[in-house]
Amino acid sequence: MAKETKEERAARRLEEERLQAEATAKYRLTVPARLHAAQALAISLGLQTEVTLTETGPSIRIHDPYNESWDETATYDMEEWNLEYLERKLRERYEEQEAKVRRKTIAQDVWENKLTREEKVAMKEFIHYLPL
Repeated sequence: MAKETKEERAARRLEEERLQAEATAKYRLTVPARLHAAQALAISLGLQTEVTLTETGPSIRIHDPYNESWDETATYDMEEWNLEYLERKLRERYEEQEAKVRRKTIAQDVWENKLTREEKVAMKEFIHYLPL
């Protein structure tokens, strides 16, 4: 296999840089809609959001007032992996809340429809002793 010449190497690097620039430009076009969707999801989850205007565009701070470690800031110039991480965290939190709602519905159904009065009294009396 022949060695790559300086000209070939320079042309290859230029092509790689051009492709990288195109990919970055394509990603930048998706950022506003993704930030808006992330903000809407955060609000629906009960998280606080603060929008601040910066020289590169809006900056959205998403934080949980009850959990100090949950604090994220999203901007138009953030890297793609960082935005994907934020979206994944929000989706996981959404799925966790949905699962909790489903479990509550199941518990209410069992309590109202499947337990006798005597079983309900026993549950109330000894709930703290159950190995949950």
